Amino acid sequence: MLRVLLLALAVLSADGFSTADVPTPRFTFQPGAIHVTIPSSPGMSLAAIHLTVGEPVHGTRPGKYNKDLARDGDVFRGTVHFQWQTGDVIYYWVYVVVDGLGYQRLEQSHTIRAGGAGTTRAPSRGPFQVPTPSFHFTPFTITVAVPALPGVSLAAIHMNLDEPLRGTNAGKYNKDMDKSGDVFVTMIHAPWEQASTIYYWVYVIFNGLGHHKLEQRFDISPGMSVPPTRPPGGTTRPPSSLLPSECGIRFLDSFLAPAMFGDLRVANASEVNHGDYPWQAQIQKLSGPRYAHHCGGIIISDRHILTAAHCMTLPVSQLQVVVGQHDIRTTNDVGQQTFSIKSLARHADYASDPLRGHVNDIAVILLNTERRGRGIQFDAGDARYAYVSPMCLPSGEDTLDEHTDCLVSGWGQTNGDPSPPVLHGGSLTYISPSYCRSEEVWGDQFDDNVHLCAGNVDGGVDACGGDSGGPLACRNGHGPWIATGIVSWGSDQCGQPRYVGVYTRVSSFVDWIVNTIENVLPNIS
Repeated sequence: MLRVLLLALAVLSADGFSTADVPTPRFTFQPGAIHVTIPSSPGMSLAAIHLTVGEPVHGTRPGKYNKDLARDGDVFRGTVHFQWQTGDVIYYWVYVVVDGLGYQRLEQSHTIRAGGAGTTRAPSRGPFQVPTPSFHFTPFTITVAVPALPGVSLAAIHMNLDEPLRGTNAGKYNKDMDKSGDVFVTMIHAPWEQASTIYYWVYVIFNGLGHHKLEQRFDISPGMSVPPTRPPGGTTRPPSSLLPSECGIRFLDSFLAPAMFGDLRVANASEVNHGDYPWQAQIQKLSGPRYAHHCGGIIISDRHILTAAHCMTLPVSQLQVVVGQHDIRTTNDVGQQTFSIKSLARHADYASDPLRGHVNDIAVILLNTERRGRGIQFDAGDARYAYVSPMCLPSGEDTLDEHTDCLVSGWGQTNGDPSPPVLHGGSLTYISPSYCRSEEVWGDQFDDNVHLCAGNVDGGVDACGGDSGGPLACRNGHGPWIATGIVSWGSDQCGQPRYVGVYTRVSSFVDWIVNTIENVLPNIS
């Protein structure tokens, strides 16, 4: 979630209080309880602590234990109850209100020593200068990069075009930035023009303290536009003449070439930027007078969508396919295109078995192109369609190494929202079949001839309800992105430890896909 103001900015109060003055708490211990004491300051009306044991609390996220402290004379006090042990590390952040303004001391830790003593890590108080961002321009897009200086754990930008941005007011474009190597970076879709002026302010967290650079401007000069380029490895030999040779390309990868910033990864299952997953399709079903989200899909050509068989049980007359979509609340995302379905083929041996999950869970859609007069429009020199790109099919058996990073995306359920309107995505790991078919995980439900699995064995990013039919995209090195898996099934409690998600193994079905698009779909009336 975008941290607009982050509860507390480094704004000075009338008495000169700042984030650097947020007091360090004192911890005392007794069995089953930790007592927290925070010294009060003139004008301080509230103090709270957000605390977790053994797991860092990043930014202003809630901890496992969140406590408003009660005033007791010249201190604020509170007690957190849990069974601590010597050697435990307490991770916490403190929030106080002084003279009506909020301040926080972020990303702190305290190690419990023998006898209940401890050591607390204090932030550096030395001078710090908020780094100046760099701006890079392509049609309809501004890419912003901020150096990831040592100690900087978060960077965000608030921005307007051609309209001054005063103080810490939110801009029209407000983005938390993703860390990628030695920079924080984000892409903003905005209708910039030559001679436009960017008005902005930057917020960073440095050693747990918030800092900002306010009321900045950047004048866009002629010649600053950079045309999109194709990343190396974007051309393949497709298994069918109906499939494109250029595939598995993200505009994001093209711009963030390794020589510039390295690869950008979405670290957690969270909202992503428009165009981060250009091969993502959405299958919608008729719900009353309107269409609503139903399943995900994978663009494999300008006329074909790959998806899960279990998604395709409704008549095609009640379904449509949308590509280039980011926010399902709008119908005019850049590059968005909508198609009815001409024909559909599900695998003849598809089965949903309570003991084996979904088997042969794959289907191919042929789009109806009569209304538009053409299939899906990709880039072809028009940057609006750089947000839409097909995925490559595997060329043979999977050659991915265990723990290869892959990408999953969709509009399915997240921890905080059963039906998020904006596309979410995340990075997860390709897991060996031997782990997935072990008795402690999926046992006989997992068949590595038709299944593969990916996720985090300790829990975390995972596909979930509503993501079915969507892509698991993997690649080796800087080659093209491959449609390695189709979201199929998994634990009812998404993202749980041990039970990683199960996907249809696309490499096992390439011959079936080719035969279907060449011989089956054209003959279905």
